[in-house]
Amino acid sequence: RRHSAGDISASVDMIRAAGFDNLGIDLIACVPGMGMRKWAATIEGVVGFSPRHVSVYALTADEGSALGAMVRTGVGRMLGDNAQLARLKAAADALASAGYRRYEISNYSLRGFECGHNLACWRGAEYIGAGPSASSHAGRLRWTNDADLAAYLANLEEGRPPRREVERLSNITKAVELAIFGLRTSDGINTFAVRERSGISTRMEKKLIALLGGLSESGLLQFRGENWVLTERGRDVADHVAVELCGLQNDL
Repeated sequence: RRHSAGDISASVDMIRAAGFDNLGIDLIACVPGMGMRKWAATIEGVVGFSPRHVSVYALTADEGSALGAMVRTGVGRMLGDNAQLARLKAAADALASAGYRRYEISNYSLRGFECGHNLACWRGAEYIGAGPSASSHAGRLRWTNDADLAAYLANLEEGRPPRREVERLSNITKAVELAIFGLRTSDGINTFAVRERSGISTRMEKKLIALLGGLSESGLLQFRGENWVLTERGRDVADHVAVELCGLQNDL
């Protein structure tokens, strides 16, 4: 991020002065060199701003980024798994104590202030994105606009749609995505609903249930009411759960 901690405070003051009450703050956790005490103070400071919504994402060393190059060459080092989990848990505990509900793995809100767009994505709903690099999803089509701003504007000025990459989702891909993203939410997934919305067969639904059952035996999922939801341990290793579900595409 290009801003400082002081900039955040000044921005919050300006937003409040402009009359906005619905404020959200995003945090990057697991930054190398930031100890647990400073991280706890950061969370406390965020709660002090009284936002309606808080996102907490673990730092990742993306390929092609300066940080990625530092890690690859040994100049920098990311936190270990246990240290990362400890910081994410500290944030979860502090935010829960302050009245924020963890409605998705990385997102917390006061009740009634969950992010509607994010929930639409996780639940496989339709949405339209405008602008360069924006993504959209309608029916079985998903597309992403080209990132080139000049080309985007030129196409619009000449009455042509922007260049975009388009993907048509199969029944299986739709089902797997509904399962992966739905499990990220506190509501979890209902396999009957997944089958109805994706169009997979009853036989395929049974394979999905069998996989979910195996993950449940491993302590990563539990069946609550009519839905499968991640356990606390499951949230910690949600990427592993996603990989297991992706494997269904080879079997279904």
